[in-house]
Order: sequence, then C-alpha cells, then structure tokens
Amino acid sequence: LHRGTYCYLTSKLIQLQQKWDDDHDPTKHIEKNRHRLWTFFSNIVLGIRNIKLFELELANQLNNTWKEGFFEILIQDRKTDVAKQQWIRNSDILLDYIDNEKLKVLNESEDGSLGNIKQLLMELKSGSSFYEKCVNKLTQKEVNKSVDRIWNFFNESLIHAIEEAGKQAKDSPKNCLDAFLKTLHEKNLPSSIKSRLPLTTNAYGSVDDQPRHILDSVVDKLKSVVPNLTSPTLLLQGNESTEILKGIREDAPNNEAKPRCNHACRLCGAPCFKHAGHSDYHDFYHQPAGLMGSRWNGTNLIAHETCHEHHTRKDQFFLHDDQKWHGYDEFPALFNYSVPAYPSRGIHISEYLMHKYHEEIAEFYGIKPNPPVPAAYCEHTLNSIKEDIRKNVPQEI
Repeated sequence: LHRGTYCYLTSKLIQLQQKWDDDHDPTKHIEKNRHRLWTFFSNIVLGIRNIKLFELELANQLNNTWKEGFFEILIQDRKTDVAKQQWIRNSDILLDYIDNEKLKVLNESEDGSLGNIKQLLMELKSGSSFYEKCVNKLTQKEVNKSVDRIWNFFNESLIHAIEEAGKQAKDSPKNCLDAFLKTLHEKNLPSSIKSRLPLTTNAYGSVDDQPRHILDSVVDKLKSVVPNLTSPTLLLQGNESTEILKGIREDAPNNEAKPRCNHACRLCGAPCFKHAGHSDYHDFYHQPAGLMGSRWNGTNLIAHETCHEHHTRKDQFFLHDDQKWHGYDEFPALFNYSVPAYPSRGIHISEYLMHKYHEEIAEFYGIKPNPPVPAAYCEHTLNSIKEDIRKNVPQEI
C-alpha cells in the first residue's frame, strides 16, 4: 500500500513538473512562437513600423487563433450541457442507449429476417470500444445540433470586442495603442486568443500625434480576419466529443456527475455500470457469456449462462494469463471485479440475441451450437425490447 501510494504521488509530481516546464521553459516558449517571431522580424526587415506593424501583428495572431478560440467556446458550452444529460450519470439509461445502438447495427427488420449479426458481433468483441463509440456518438450529436448557435455567439462577441477596442483607443487622450490592447485583454475572449495577444505596445512606438481615424484600419483588418461562415459545421473535426468527455471527467463536482466507467467484463463483455475512475471493484449486469465466444471445455459448445449463473453453479473458467482454472468467486482477486450477482436490471437484448441468433453466434466464434437456450430467453421479442428502450431513448435517436 505504501509503495503504491509513493509511486502514485511520484507520478503526479512528475506530471506537475513537466507542466510547469512546458509553461515556463524559455526554449520551449521560443520554439512554440517561432512562426510568430519570424513573421514579426520579417515585417521589421521590410520597413514596417508603428501602427501598421501593430495591425499586422494583431491580425496575424488572430488569424492563427480564432479557430482554436471557437473550439474552446464550443467545448466549454457543450461540456456544460452534456454533463446534464441523464445518460452521462445514469447507467440504466445509458445502457438503453447502448442497446438502441446495438439494434441499429443489427439492422433487423420488423418481419424478423436475418439482421447484420456478424457486424454486431465484430463490434461487440471489444465491449469497451463499443461503449466509447456509443457515448462519443451521443456527445457528438449534442455538438452538431448547437454548432451554428455557438459560432454566431463567438463571431458576434469577437467582432464586438474588436469594435469596442477601436472605440476605446480613439477616445483615449494618450497611449491609444495601449488602450486598444487593454480593452481586448479585458473582454471575455477565449484564453487561446487572449494568451497570444501582445502584452505591451513598446515594439510599435507611439501614434498619439496622428489622427485617431488611423485606428479604423486596425479594426477593419482584424474584423476581416474572422470569416463569416455560413456552414460552421465544416469546422468540426469529429473529435470534439473526446475533449468534452475528458473535461467532464476532470471537472465533475462529484462522482455521480461523471460519465460511466467503460471497462468491459473479460468473460462476458458487459460494461461496468459505476462512474469513471471509481476506485472500488468493477461491477456489471452480466450477460450470456456466449456472446463473447465462451464455450464449454471438452465439448466446445457455446455457453448460454451469465457469469452470475456460472458462479451459482460453482463452475470454473480457464484463464489464459496464468494457464489455470479459477472459480467465479475469485473475481475480486483476479480482475478487481465484484463477485457476480443477480442483475438488478434486465439484460433482455442479450438474451434475445442468444435465442434469436444462437447458431450464427456459434458459427461466428467457430464453436458448436448448444440448443435449447433457456426458455426465459425465448420470451423476448424485438417489439418488446424496442418498447422498453423507448421509455428512455427518444424515437429520433
């Protein structure tokens, strides 16, 4: 325990040291700003001075940072909204969304004709990846539906800040360039934009002896840098959901507000229903292990049972890691899992798949069918499953 605590604290201190070095290392700072410094000195060599140099420097920085600033606002806005969604903090509701996604992949028709079961099994082979895919898809939908609104807000706020900076500079009796910069720094602009703005105007000289209308060209130049997009969705890179979920995990006020854990049971593939980053045992609504290719030793027959049922029967499983047989009561020591318990939530879609596609699943894993499946599995229908899902998942999802 002491050794583990020591290693954890050492790792955290090293991370903090690296972050400090990244923020304060002069060499890294110069390297990071190499392009900006080169542009600045190139303009000096060309004889550009005073307000024109000030104008080009600000325009160059804004041109390099407006997109980053937009994504900063976008992610912060969507992070707040996504954190309020029930599927983030409620495992039962999230599992309904995941089951709905399984039906989409399966693409089974209402008449019961064969769906794309092989594709579904391919995706379910990594339960953790399928979980992440579903959560990222839900999050990205929240991004897509609001991108136009957020772009308009960002664009209007940035243009207003530029115009206000020009007004304050023109009204300033002296040090008008300082007034311009000071106003921009005081505005509620994204940090990725403000952090690249010059801190002083020493390099640009004074223009207080010139007519104030020369500042209009600065305002016009900066406004021209910000594009007037009609389809801001084209800016999206598709990875916004990853950043949003990362932010929610890091900034959640408590464990209940965190996304769910994405760890999948090694034997049956069911996702852990606890919050992300929990320190206690993983726990699952275990599903028929045959969905992950589990088979009976000696006969090679597909296994219908869940981990809980195997535990109740005192069955054993073979672990390739150590080439030994183990009982299901060893879950805590072997995997950091809770001992399998009877699921408090229905696993209807998993049981339905085991009944409906029993032979196809066995064929997919190269094992033998094992009829008949438990009678309870046969009670579920596609319509009844969809009705259950629709209690928590909107029709349009």
